[in-house]
Amino acid sequence: MGARYTYSCPGCRYSANVSGEPDRGFVLFTRTGFCSTCNELVDYATDPSPDHGLLFYDLEGQPKKDGICPRCENPVMQEWHDGDPCPRCNAQFAPRVGYLMWD
Repeated sequence: MGARYTYSCPGCRYSANVSGEPDRGFVLFTRTGFCSTCNELVDYATDPSPDHGLLFYDLEGQPKKDGICPRCENPVMQEWHDGDPCPRCNAQFAPRVGYLMWD
């Protein structure tokens, strides 16, 4: 079962609900990255073995290819991890709070 946390930046007041680390649900593996097109932190699907190029499905049953932003469907080029600075202003995020379990 995966988890999402709220990350808030005191510098620019940006907030995101993401895992912040490689994560997995029952059938979906995810990573957190910064989508430069959306200007947002997102959790995107990843194939546990990159050579497979598998097709994943989101909660609405729509196919999602690994490494693709779930919002704009462009490739996510920059990984982001808990402890990394805010990708918008480079300030340090406040400690993550809460969590939402997903599967």
